[in-house]
Amino acid sequence: RVRILLHAADVPIMSVTNELQDLQEFVFGLCVALDDAFKEEAPAGCAKAIAAEDADLGPDRHGLAPRVKYILWANVYSGAVPHDAPELHELTVYLLRQRMALESMPRDCFLSCRFGWVEHPH
Repeated sequence: RVRILLHAADVPIMSVTNELQDLQEFVFGLCVALDDAFKEEAPAGCAKAIAAEDADLGPDRHGLAPRVKYILWANVYSGAVPHDAPELHELTVYLLRQRMALESMPRDCFLSCRFGWVEHPH
């Protein structure tokens, strides 16, 4: 599907493979960075990590929300928006809420796609 979009955007045929590889590497890097953040900052789950006070954080830990926000800022926005940009804040909140919803659902429901997205209060 991405290959079709690249062709539609008049990317030269010789560049399609390189562009696709760059995109795959970018997405892989984003996923690895997010996985590392969740493993290191939220070993007991997102809800507990978000509720943690600064004093509860160990050495070399910054907190889950700030770390996820930084990863999104660096990878999705390539540092081109200010750290306090509303769209960065909204994307961070959205990602954390969806992760908490996924963590709260039984594994078999997720794997069999028997779930609906939860509405969270603002």
